Amino acid sequence: MMEFIEKKNLKELKPFFEKILQYGLEYKNRPNVLPLSRRKITEWTTPDAPPEKGISLDLLVESLIDVAKASSNLGSENFLGFPDAGSSVAANLAGVLSLFLNQNLVNESFCAPEATFVELDTILWLRQLAGYILPRTINAAEDAGGVAVTGGVQSNAIGLLAARERLVPGALQLGLTNVDISKIRIITPGDINHYSIRCSLGWLGLGEKSIIQSPLGEDFKYDLPALEEIIKKELSLGNKIMALVAYAGDSRTQSIDCLDELGTICEKYGIWFHVDACHGVQLLFSKRLKKRMRGIEKADSIAVDPHKVLWIPYNLSYILFKDPRLLKKIGASSDLITKERWAFGQFTPFTGSKAFNSFKLWALIKHLGTVRIGELIEGRIDLVENIQKLIDNNGELLRINNTDINSVAFVYLPPSYRAQGRLYLSDFEIDQLNEVNLAIYRNLLKEGNIYIHTFVLKDYPRLFHPERRHSIQMLRIMPGNHSVDIDIVKQAVEKVVKLGSNYCKLMQASRIRKNGTHSHRSDILATLNQNIQSCIPTNKYFTVVYGSSAYKENPFRSDVDLVTIVDDKSYSKQCKKELIQIIQEVHQRYDLNFDEEVPFENKVLMSYSEAEKAVLGGGLDIVKGRVVIPAIIKDKAFLSSKSMRLRLVHNAVTTSGFVLCGDEGKYQYFRRKGLMSLIWILIHQLPHGGFQFEDLLKVLYSNGTREGEDYLGYKKIPFGTEKIEKPIKDAFSCLVQENKLFHVVGGYHLSQEFDLDCLKRLVSIL
Repeated sequence: MMEFIEKKNLKELKPFFEKILQYGLEYKNRPNVLPLSRRKITEWTTPDAPPEKGISLDLLVESLIDVAKASSNLGSENFLGFPDAGSSVAANLAGVLSLFLNQNLVNESFCAPEATFVELDTILWLRQLAGYILPRTINAAEDAGGVAVTGGVQSNAIGLLAARERLVPGALQLGLTNVDISKIRIITPGDINHYSIRCSLGWLGLGEKSIIQSPLGEDFKYDLPALEEIIKKELSLGNKIMALVAYAGDSRTQSIDCLDELGTICEKYGIWFHVDACHGVQLLFSKRLKKRMRGIEKADSIAVDPHKVLWIPYNLSYILFKDPRLLKKIGASSDLITKERWAFGQFTPFTGSKAFNSFKLWALIKHLGTVRIGELIEGRIDLVENIQKLIDNNGELLRINNTDINSVAFVYLPPSYRAQGRLYLSDFEIDQLNEVNLAIYRNLLKEGNIYIHTFVLKDYPRLFHPERRHSIQMLRIMPGNHSVDIDIVKQAVEKVVKLGSNYCKLMQASRIRKNGTHSHRSDILATLNQNIQSCIPTNKYFTVVYGSSAYKENPFRSDVDLVTIVDDKSYSKQCKKELIQIIQEVHQRYDLNFDEEVPFENKVLMSYSEAEKAVLGGGLDIVKGRVVIPAIIKDKAFLSSKSMRLRLVHNAVTTSGFVLCGDEGKYQYFRRKGLMSLIWILIHQLPHGGFQFEDLLKVLYSNGTREGEDYLGYKKIPFGTEKIEKPIKDAFSCLVQENKLFHVVGGYHLSQEFDLDCLKRLVSIL
């Protein structure tokens, strides 16, 4: 039994290594991404004790191949979700040899006498490509200005560690005892921020709450004027901005931020500038594309991931510093092994023993040279531009971003949602859109032949609504494999369209499903959406689903609460009649109970001008300068009255409803007005004097004698209370910012001007 690699058994061992190598080469060329047969694992059973008796090398090789057969092939030409192909000949050769060499870069003198300087070369090459100034000679590892690590998470963490050490000198030795941690801030771009930044701040003892997310523009990049305002505000409050993080290729859309401008801003305010260029590093090899990275040389620290973008097998990342002296400040050494001149182990936080992974990058650059690497990257980017054209020319797909590198984000768009120019979709339509695109992804994953990635990101280009930024389930093609061409992508796109079309047909057919299911709820809303849109003769309207009907937890076993509000010119008795007929037919079709306590004629349709009165408090009274909430009289006359109609609509636009169809912007307009007036009405239910926000919530649901439908109509629902209260709290904060509410000792108070203005408006409509 051959247990170790020894001189005496080299000949006998060779066939086993050859078989593994042969399988590895065949595996790399396997067309399907996921294994043909996969176990469906819902839970993993704890194994028995480790085997007491071993198996032969023949059986072991078979076991190893069985694991490989069940593995994902990121090197497949059909793996289109990420660029991590790991297919470089040179990098794979170096990777295999590095296992045999077994060098440990924690130390140079006896652990890695040659590997240390190979790694040093790769660090200096990358620093040079980034535009950093290199010293003429390197006298020790601490002069390298960077270090190889495992991945982008570690690179980003070390970059922020250096930023922390500059802000709080000596923290590595003394801890954070002499600084107010609550005053430390880190600025990141909102929504596209990588999780590694958030995690790093937790590991560094600063906490995730130290992050300030700065607004993004339509191109998924920093809104620079807004960023400067944030910086000025934080500094005026006495806070310390430890670092600003920017992306030279964020992990979703691959946007490269305005590095040059951001670098200037950081210099202006003395802020550490950290750039995550884990994806963008590829452009530094191309003379044509390098200009997209203009300003990266201003970064104090840069994270780069060769294993992501340069065909290198996992794992290999680097953290680079503009000032090489910073490496020493984050270092730690031990007389045991690392306290030597060339020992990289002194300057690799979170790592002790370290594999010779840099060998793979060294081999790649030696083999291809920067010119050929640049040509390959240019070919990749040219392919991406052709993919964008392919998607733009497909009537059932909508591209989300203009990528700076190689990420093409898009959605399958049901033909019924397609319109000229921008699309203005309701909350319900967005839910349907997201459901379709997630289903496409799951079906591709299930089949295993093609991989296209998915993620949720806000609609910053505002493609789906001019005012709101919906969260969109996007699909993403990000080619990285040199074998991928436009024909392969065409096949993948055709598959996406086919799956999307089939799923839309299934959604349509699913309306025969039984009541009480999630699908049943979607079917009801889809039917109402389609029929109401065909009934309203204008786009100046919106239909809002409100109350308990708005919560996904409600399966619609009873009636659907909704109201349509339309511009005055389009309001008519005929339109109301048709809407009532639509609602009644849907209730009958899906066997829903009718709730006609408030007659349909009094709640189904309202004009814009009447809605204006409703959101100002129409239906309430004023007695001696105070707002009074009349009791709800449950008789036919009152429930059919204008007063009831106004109060119901005020409630509809201020609860956590959603727009089923129509103009979302107009809904938000009425909602804002309604929430502001609701807060004013609640304040009038409190005793004179200062109050807290919590006091408003008490009188929202009850005045002590009446509650719910007998009062203002708001009820505490187990799954909906937060959805009711959060919008009110947000509106409350706006009133404070606008000085319509002010705080003094004892609590908040209404400004006299705001109070009188609201009173005048309410008096005018009574």
